[in-house]
Amino acid sequence: MNRHLAEMVRSERQYQFGQAKLASLPKYCLECPVIFACLGECPKNRFNKTPKGEAGLNYLCAGHKAFF
Repeated sequence: MNRHLAEMVRSERQYQFGQAKLASLPKYCLECPVIFACLGECPKNRFNKTPKGEAGLNYLCAGHKAFF
């Protein structure tokens, strides 16, 4: 309540959060042809494993692939 939204969006903390989202994606996601649709989704939703057992797969992955 003490800071403007624009100030928070441009903050170092927000930047680091965005970088961590990308850095924590499994290779399976980074090579996915529909990554544009989910961008890995929210980290709280990445609790599945890839077909090769890599952690961090978005639980909506199969739905995104089927739709797109």
